[in-house]
Amino acid sequence: MGARVRDRRANARFTALALAACLLAAVAAACDVDFPAGGAGSGTGQAAAENASGPAPGGEVATVAAPGAASSTSGSASASEPAASGQAGADGAGADATGHDVADGDAAVGGSGAGPSPDLSAPGFVAGPVIDMEAPTAPGGVTVVSTTPSTVSLSWSAAHDNAGSVSYTVRRDAAIVAVTAATGATVGGLAPATTYRFTVEARDPSGNSSAPVGVDATTATGPVATVPQPRAVPFTRMWTEVNNPADASAVNRLAGTALDARIADLTSWYVHFHSEASNAFPLGDASKATSATTLAEKLSARGAMVSAYRNGSYVTQSVAGQLNFGEAAILESEAPLAIGTWWPGHKSASSGSDSSGAARTVSGTDAAQTTISVVSAAGAKPAGAADTWPYFASRGAGAAAGAVTSQNTHDVVSWVRVDDEIMRVRGVSGDASRVTLTVDRGYFGTAAVAHGSGARVMSPVYIGSATATAYDTGYAGSPNVDRTDKALRYGVKIWQADGIAWLAGRIRSTFGAGRPAPYLQGYNTVWLDVSSCATYNNADALGQPVAPWSEPHGTIADAEKWKQNQLTKLAGLRAAFNPSTGYPAIRFTANNLASQGGTTAACRNEEMAPGNFDGGVLEHWLQKPEMWSAQMDQSFQIQTQDLPAIYWVKTAENSSGLSVDQYKRFAYGSFLLSRRDTAVKTQFGGMNAGLAQPDELFRWDLGPEIDRPATLSAVASQACAGTNVYRRDFTNGFVLVNPSATAATCTLGSPAYDVVNKTGGAPTLRTTVTVGARDAALLMH
Repeated sequence: MGARVRDRRANARFTALALAACLLAAVAAACDVDFPAGGAGSGTGQAAAENASGPAPGGEVATVAAPGAASSTSGSASASEPAASGQAGADGAGADATGHDVADGDAAVGGSGAGPSPDLSAPGFVAGPVIDMEAPTAPGGVTVVSTTPSTVSLSWSAAHDNAGSVSYTVRRDAAIVAVTAATGATVGGLAPATTYRFTVEARDPSGNSSAPVGVDATTATGPVATVPQPRAVPFTRMWTEVNNPADASAVNRLAGTALDARIADLTSWYVHFHSEASNAFPLGDASKATSATTLAEKLSARGAMVSAYRNGSYVTQSVAGQLNFGEAAILESEAPLAIGTWWPGHKSASSGSDSSGAARTVSGTDAAQTTISVVSAAGAKPAGAADTWPYFASRGAGAAAGAVTSQNTHDVVSWVRVDDEIMRVRGVSGDASRVTLTVDRGYFGTAAVAHGSGARVMSPVYIGSATATAYDTGYAGSPNVDRTDKALRYGVKIWQADGIAWLAGRIRSTFGAGRPAPYLQGYNTVWLDVSSCATYNNADALGQPVAPWSEPHGTIADAEKWKQNQLTKLAGLRAAFNPSTGYPAIRFTANNLASQGGTTAACRNEEMAPGNFDGGVLEHWLQKPEMWSAQMDQSFQIQTQDLPAIYWVKTAENSSGLSVDQYKRFAYGSFLLSRRDTAVKTQFGGMNAGLAQPDELFRWDLGPEIDRPATLSAVASQACAGTNVYRRDFTNGFVLVNPSATAATCTLGSPAYDVVNKTGGAPTLRTTVTVGARDAALLMH
């Protein structure tokens, strides 16, 4: 035979002897012997494979077979490493595991018995590797460091090995769950309140393993800690403002299951859909496309509240080209005695009915007289006004012969009311003691009758800004504006039967002029603007503030009387819109019922009490930082009583001084401070979200409340030492709110996920959180 065959035989003999020694010493688990690969052949026994690389996947550890009995029968040879036993494994190079020579090639001759020791000095002999057969010591002191509902943390003392380094295999109930060089590990993916058996064994680089050391551990009781994810359905009851007919039409054009799925999404996200623009009803006819029904009808059928704007206390603020332009003229024609009036020179509300110096007729007049003398009200006039204040002559088309109504703030009929007669003012003269009015009698369809001396001379209430910088100066409706592109706006006596009837007629016309009842374009709710316990922007012809007169009470209407006026209006509208009149049941919401401080919160809350308005809109909620405490006090009352409040976070008209996102966080966080699980009638939203899913901010599931604070003082203040931060805890997380003008850094009691200020798009686990001035933080466990 050549040298190649002799070398391979020598190596094979050495390998076999080494393995035999290993087996005889009963340390098979410490052996890691590499065998040469061979082809198939026949021998004296069967060959079994050994996996010498250590534990198999899944925690199984391959073992070395015990020596087997020699056999004279032919057997099959494994192509992998032969087992260390008395059985022979074939080697295609010609050497068997017993040291006997076998033939070159694939043919083999039988042989058995012990062979001679290898000749270490033989030519071509190559020594095998040094074999480490010593296992490391076992790790000591395996202990449970901590547990959570889903994890167990373990630690142990280091093991030692003659070769130096070791690694540690951690098993949970026999399954390998970690391999580490550290002396500790945290095992996750566990079930709460469950006991597990953990074992740790040391292993050296040669694959020798120590005896395992075990410990039992029971996970904590509670929910499994996972990185929080926002829900598809909002955490709180939401509503949305929709003013885009194209978006509504696109939804309504869907068909079959696609439409059903979209409607299901919308009504799971929102409980209320509202269109604010008085000139567009995007969920109504504008949405129909080729559909037989409006999107409002589809949403209403799914139980959603679908509302649209209708002014409930004065003619609407529309201009030329809009749906409700010219309403002042309509009111003059249809219900002139329902136009609000005030008594010039009458003292303020604090003086009750004191009327000294107020405007009265100086003497009696007959039905045909065209001039009347009036006691001047100059003593109460605003700075800069003429002594003839507040009277002025009809202007533009309103002064033309035969003119019967006003058209705008320029082409306006100037008038006064004496008893139940309205007179058009054509001319004004006089001084600080007496004013003479040249008039046309029996105007706006009223009767010209005789009046006695001392009759009250009342002037119309206009709705217009008192100053050029007022909030809604763009809607100014007082004649002093004197522009043809501005609509004249009157206040309406909503407690009078003719005023209620006029408003009911305008609701019918607004929601579908010329259509037979019932027709609200599918809407089921009328949003009545300016329906609170206070007057709104009531002014004289100059735009100066005035106090309207309340005939039923014979004096100026205070907040309590205005509340009753609103409820009287509501009762009248409910009577006008019900099944007996051909209409389905219609709901009514009142705006604006947000507290302005003082005693008005309780009054406005009474408008939302059971049996009254179906919703109370808190417009521009928390946009004024100075109102935070008062509006939060009202919110606690609303939540405690489960009133149907609609928190309107009106980012489209954001005057808070905060960024839009900051305003949303601050308003929502403040809402959560007072929110109760039992307050199922409240709604939060109106962020002009349209028909899209709500912001992620509103979809974090904080879970059930832990406590039920009834007042702002009951919510833990000083949540962060030395600050004015408020904190409210829920089952799945908590909210921090900072109403002050200074940012505050809070140290948390335990790490929590910041779901607003994220890192890489994912919630960030934090131990401290900085809450900006007039801002809020939302954190999840």
